[in-house]
Amino acid sequence: MFTTVIYLYKLDLNTKKLVLNLSSRSKINFPILPYPVLNTSITLFKDHFAAVARVSNAGFEDKPDLFGRPIQLYLKEGSKLQNGIIKFDLFLDGTVSNLEFIHDISVIPNYEDPRIFINNGIEFIVMTQVKSPVGKSTSPWKSNVVLENISSRQITILPSPYSKGIEKNWVPVDIDNSLTLLYGSNPIVMIKLDEKQLFHEFVFTKNKSQLILNNRTQVVKTDHPKIPYIRVASKKYATSKFGYTPLHYFEILSKNMQPIGLSKPFIFSSRKQEFCQGIAFVDSVIYLCWSEQEKHNFIGSIEIDGVIKLFPKEMNLST
Repeated sequence: MFTTVIYLYKLDLNTKKLVLNLSSRSKINFPILPYPVLNTSITLFKDHFAAVARVSNAGFEDKPDLFGRPIQLYLKEGSKLQNGIIKFDLFLDGTVSNLEFIHDISVIPNYEDPRIFINNGIEFIVMTQVKSPVGKSTSPWKSNVVLENISSRQITILPSPYSKGIEKNWVPVDIDNSLTLLYGSNPIVMIKLDEKQLFHEFVFTKNKSQLILNNRTQVVKTDHPKIPYIRVASKKYATSKFGYTPLHYFEILSKNMQPIGLSKPFIFSSRKQEFCQGIAFVDSVIYLCWSEQEKHNFIGSIEIDGVIKLFPKEMNLST
């Protein structure tokens, strides 16, 4: 907590200054579902956003435990973790249509935390396949990362480059000629698959982000001459009021996926549990989807000039 206070003090950032200055902001209006919707992810598809999200009883309570750790509701209620995956069309005013369950709500093993993207005109989602707890029920879950072709429903289980038993939060990279996922930031590691959705190769680099970041959104291309690719990642910090809480960062990457710029940290409105898992870029505007307190989901937009203001002036991103 002391380190967090010093870090924000050096950046001259209090809670008010952390809030991202969005051009638009709308709450996503979901129909009544058995559990809250979490982790909405978007990609542009024709004249609207194609979106996926997780429906789950895994939400957190508003306050942490005595050690600053988040309390998940299903554990407090003595129930089992349940997840489902929905797909729907989403509009900037928060309107939802054509909602369907592509994976019904069930007790694990199942899927969570989907991210949607389009490759060569085909919709894919990347998800975490939750298998079983490690040891006690409060321990981390054993999990794999899977890639699903939404049209054919083909599912490919992806191997870990490090033979780990717990894998999650691999994110798609917007490269049309190959199925590419970003594995991690320190160092940058990618996995590439062939056109049949089969493992092709791991790409290990010595490139590192400025901070050790958690993958959140997809990595998307822009038409800005100095921003080949951009994404939102996060890092958890400790606070006395909210426990561990994520702060978000825009990160610029080169065409070779080398990190070349990290923005100041930001939040959308709350220092409580916020997770940004969806991003799209259209006509100099970045569109974002995020959840707050694991209960409410939003879609918003910000002009690329507003994003540039978050980066150090010495990067000279203005055109």
